[in-house]
Amino acid sequence: AKVKDLEMRLEESDSSCSDLRTRLHEAQVAQEALDCAELEKDRLAGELAEARRALAALEQQLVDTRGAEEALQAKVGVLEAAAQESRQDSAHREAELDEK
Repeated sequence: AKVKDLEMRLEESDSSCSDLRTRLHEAQVAQEALDCAELEKDRLAGELAEARRALAALEQQLVDTRGAEEALQAKVGVLEAAAQESRQDSAHREAELDEK
């Protein structure tokens, strides 16, 4: 009877060990997946940081371009005013010449 009891306990122990090995393996597989996910997260965080830097650079270029556009528009306004003044001066001269 004692031998039978010991054999049953040994089987239960073997079964428990097998279950523990299975659970350990599953935990190792899960840890590997977690490690891979962490690496992917770090890679994506790097890409996100790079994309944010690129976006900031593009936003600065946009600001610079708008500033340059405004400066050009101001120059165009000055040139148009000068052209208008020149046309008026020419018209006055022509009128003066016509009067003579």
